[in-house]
Amino acid sequence: MFSRPTTDQVILDCRNELLNAVDSAVSDPTVKITIQMLENVLRNVAERAAHEIAWMHEETDLMIGFADEVETTLGKSDELTAARSAYNSGRSDSLHLDDVSKTYGLAGECFSVAMEKVFAASHTASLAGNREAYAALFARCGVATVETPTELIETLKILDNGGPLTGYRVASLSCSGGEASLVADMSEATQLRFEPFPDEQRLRIEATLTELVSVANPFDYHTFMWGDKPAMTSTFSQTMDGPHDATILLLDAPPRPDQDASSWITAAEAFANAAKQTQRRAIVVATIPECFSDEMRNAIVALGLTPAQGFREALIALDRAAWLGQHHPLEAPTAVAAPKATILVDESRAKERLSTFGVAVPTGKRCAPTEVASCANAVGYPVTLKGLGLAHKSEAGAVAVGIQNEEQLLASMRSMPSDIEEFLVEQTIVGIVAEVLVSIRRAAPLGWMITLGAGGVLTELWHDTQCLLAPASREQIHSALQALRIAPILNGYRGKQGANIEALVDTVMALQQSVVGTSIVEVELNPVLATTTRAVAVDALLIEETSN
Repeated sequence: MFSRPTTDQVILDCRNELLNAVDSAVSDPTVKITIQMLENVLRNVAERAAHEIAWMHEETDLMIGFADEVETTLGKSDELTAARSAYNSGRSDSLHLDDVSKTYGLAGECFSVAMEKVFAASHTASLAGNREAYAALFARCGVATVETPTELIETLKILDNGGPLTGYRVASLSCSGGEASLVADMSEATQLRFEPFPDEQRLRIEATLTELVSVANPFDYHTFMWGDKPAMTSTFSQTMDGPHDATILLLDAPPRPDQDASSWITAAEAFANAAKQTQRRAIVVATIPECFSDEMRNAIVALGLTPAQGFREALIALDRAAWLGQHHPLEAPTAVAAPKATILVDESRAKERLSTFGVAVPTGKRCAPTEVASCANAVGYPVTLKGLGLAHKSEAGAVAVGIQNEEQLLASMRSMPSDIEEFLVEQTIVGIVAEVLVSIRRAAPLGWMITLGAGGVLTELWHDTQCLLAPASREQIHSALQALRIAPILNGYRGKQGANIEALVDTVMALQQSVVGTSIVEVELNPVLATTTRAVAVDALLIEETSN
């Protein structure tokens, strides 16, 4: 039972003493305001204290209930068992706040361990969380995303003065080789392309220059024409008059009040004249915001140009403006609810389900330890041996690939954990071009999220993934695969034959058609082995919602 007085009563007594004894003795207005603020804080704390124990009891029950559900769905683990044991031994039904706090802390630890077990159940959960899901949603709705308020402002400036770009091809002008190199280096984090000038255009540009200047993109036009507005206009016009979607001019006006910015304004005027002559998009960029004084910035705006302040931010803004020019809103995804209770389907049964979906899986047999040899003979060597009942078999040492004979088979089985009760014996897939992660899961409330990425042991090492919201078209799936870092391998690297990408796309389409809108919560195929002729899911994790 509660001791007397209760915590909230003690706090209220302090509040009353503050008002009755202290406030009446104080005349300073500032101190009186402080007393009023303290009184308000004490009153709110007292109200919370009156309910604290009940809240903590309620949250404790919820956390332990979640841990129970995780253990029932995903099986026992040493870490979760230890956390549950600590909770049970330290649990208190006392109504004293410190005792309840101890129980609450133990329940919180149990909850944290259970959450770790949930996230460890699939690679996809750790790779593609809410951030990726919302990014996929925004992309589907035609919404460009940025990381910082500065990037947002710079992007809005470009969009406000001309709208989205028609593409990612950009030409860069500067009178510094260092700046030209920086443009090339910093653009690697974007999709911007600084493509070489076509031969015909290059010759036109060269005709405006001295023989000492070489023409490339990014383009260092040197300083010999600095301050000569007609000469700069001529060079800038020829640079703009080509296939690129936008041209940027790098200007770093001295950020000191005692420096004359007139020559930099002259360069901006020549750039504006060239933009008018060619009717092309033109953006003036400062490497750092401070390099545009108020005078310089106002002059650029008066010329009808966009002053982009910050090298990195300007390139990202251009990239986002180009993205908006290429992407338009698609069919809105269907919102989904989070499952109330789930069950993990073991790999063997998961593959049986997948084969009915039209997903290719290896020929295999499920068997007891005493039947492993006969199953291998029936399947045909070389075989792969897997222990069932484990989410990540490789980490547990429960996978052996390319077993050639019975002697190797039995040795492999003996090296695996001794508590494995069933095994899966499958044909080993040969002629592998690449290993690919393919997943689809309910990402409540946004919809069904498709994740594609580098598979196998590289999944969590490389974090090479692309996410889409279903329904996704074949074209979108193709584009996502080509956006992966492993795309060159899929396409055929250094003369090697590439993978059958259409078979990969077929796998994703079949999975999407069979999973979306069903009781399945998540399917993860990792890896799908992409060969020159087919795509085969050799490992599968399937989580399904139950009615319990």
